[in-house]
Amino acid sequence: MTTQAPAPAASVQPQLDPPKQHMTRWLFVFAVGLGAIAAAMYYSGAFQHKPKIAMVTANQGPFWDQIIKGANDGGAAGNAEVRIIRGGGDEASQTQAIKGLIGQGYNGVGVSPNDPIAQARGLGGKNPSAQFEAILSCETVQNGARAVVNLATDPVDATPDGDAEIRQQLHGIPSPCMAPIVFVASPTGSWFAVSGF
Repeated sequence: MTTQAPAPAASVQPQLDPPKQHMTRWLFVFAVGLGAIAAAMYYSGAFQHKPKIAMVTANQGPFWDQIIKGANDGGAAGNAEVRIIRGGGDEASQTQAIKGLIGQGYNGVGVSPNDPIAQARGLGGKNPSAQFEAILSCETVQNGARAVVNLATDPVDATPDGDAEIRQQLHGIPSPCMAPIVFVASPTGSWFAVSGF
């Protein structure tokens, strides 16, 4: 009697019927395409928060035009939405403009107050930030092209009334530093005041 070794078992792979196999392939292609679109949107900044900032000037004129230009340029460089309200030179209309911005979702409101003491009382607010920093924003030329450079101090403690003393030296200020603007901001990105030179 002759014995034969059993035949090796054939590997059995599940076979999808053609419609399911076709659908699986299209779902895979769709998922890869969707992932590529999401990655492109992520790297283009589509999912980034765009800060919303307002600035209320004390008055109008050539000086304020330069401040406004610097604020708009800084907003464009920082991918921020900037709203400018041109003041008329009087405390009452400026205070009314500031009150109109409260609760409108701004991350920062910059004001050059006409009467800081009266306006602080009239607005009745308290400083929401425990720390301030100063940010110097300069227009300059880098590699033959116009650029905006922002340099920040280290944060310093601020009082509930908004008092702080920032005495720090910034290094790396570009030359030329055209239309310099100093923002007083919180370390989290909200800014509270702006001053042009």
